[in-house]
Amino acid sequence: MRNSLLLFAVLFCCCSFAQDKNLSDVEGVDYGLTPFNPKGKYYNIDFRGTAGFYPWGNGGGAVTGFGFDIGIGRRQSLGLEAQYYTYGDAEDDITDLNGIHHGQGGNRTCANSNAIFLNYRYYLNWQYQRTSGLAPYVSAFARYGRLVKMEDENFAGNEYTRETDVQKSAGAVVGFVYTLGESNFGLDLNVGGFYKTHDIKTDYIEAFGGEVVPSKRSNLGIRVGFSLNYWLEFKRKQRETN
Repeated sequence: MRNSLLLFAVLFCCCSFAQDKNLSDVEGVDYGLTPFNPKGKYYNIDFRGTAGFYPWGNGGGAVTGFGFDIGIGRRQSLGLEAQYYTYGDAEDDITDLNGIHHGQGGNRTCANSNAIFLNYRYYLNWQYQRTSGLAPYVSAFARYGRLVKMEDENFAGNEYTRETDVQKSAGAVVGFVYTLGESNFGLDLNVGGFYKTHDIKTDYIEAFGGEVVPSKRSNLGIRVGFSLNYWLEFKRKQRETN
């Protein structure tokens, strides 16, 4: 956790100091072009979604997500996002431990994951970049997830029937929202790092002890995020912005 907070602090400080060169007004700028603009005339609520499907062997996987960010100031937001991931695969031309041959669809495995994210974003006041449709930001996030993997005990090489992994992580990313034309739609891209802990319970098959064994581990990792965004605008009271 401390590693993630330190990473966010470094990214935040670097980006905050770097923005000083870009704070001057740009003549003729439409300050409503990008969301969460400190010079804009609107408050924003941003909705975002992700969907992806891919084939793999005799199976494949899918990931879906939906979330929102609510502006809590001229350049800040708090957000919540839920994600679901599923994966399955099987083998052809394989014989199980009972001597039964499977021409197709043998030794099926699957995995399902649910996760929820809480994030804080700080949007940079880089007006020159915003004239190109970019809204850059730095963000800190926390994640809670549960991954369940299942294997068929009737096939050689499989050690367990079910493994449950409860995950807790925190990290930081840098990214941007790119506005699509003059619409309120945009693409959100970000990349950063995280620190994750795992609380695992494994139901081993009889050949490997037949017990439920708890274990713990942790790791550092890289997070890459992508979503399609749509934001709503709410008029601000007339006041001087800086």
